[in-house]
Amino acid sequence: MIKYEIEEGINSFNLFLKDDDNNVKVLIAVIFNDVHARIINRKMNEYVTSSAKS
Repeated sequence: MIKYEIEEGINSFNLFLKDDDNNVKVLIAVIFNDVHARIINRKMNEYVTSSAKS
């Protein structure tokens, strides 16, 4: 399953695209605000979920 994941770094949050089926993890963005990081993570996962249903 493909999903987006946030990991907390030093003074930043790293947004990864993660594919569990193929064991792949790619850094997509570095975000410097925790609120923005959580919003972006939620929206990207909503997009992946809605695209899969189409």
